[in-house]
Amino acid sequence: MPNATVSIQTAQATRYCAQLLSHWKHHGPVVNETAAGVVMAFGQTSYTIEPNTDALTITIAAADVTSLSKGKAAIEEHINRFGFRESSSFVWDWRQPEA
Repeated sequence: MPNATVSIQTAQATRYCAQLLSHWKHHGPVVNETAAGVVMAFGQTSYTIEPNTDALTITIAAADVTSLSKGKAAIEEHINRFGFRESSSFVWDWRQPEA
C-alpha cells in the first residue's frame, strides 16, 4: 500500500486539522480521533493528521499510486485554501518510504 508523509511548518496546525475534519465530515469518512490527531478513511485511502505546536504532519496511505496522488493533491488544495494568508510559505515535500 503506497503512502507518503509531509510536515508543513505552521503555527495554525490545530486550526487546519479542525477545518479539514469539519470540511470533510459531510463526505462520510470513517473518523477516529486520537490524542495525537485525527485519522480519516475514505474507502481504501486513509489520512492521518497530526497537529503540533509548529507543524502539521499528514500521512496518506492509499490502495494505489493514483489514489495517493489524488489524496496529496486534495490535502494541498484544502490546506492552501484554509491557510491562504501563509500558504506561499508552505513547502510540500512529500516523503515516501524507500521501496
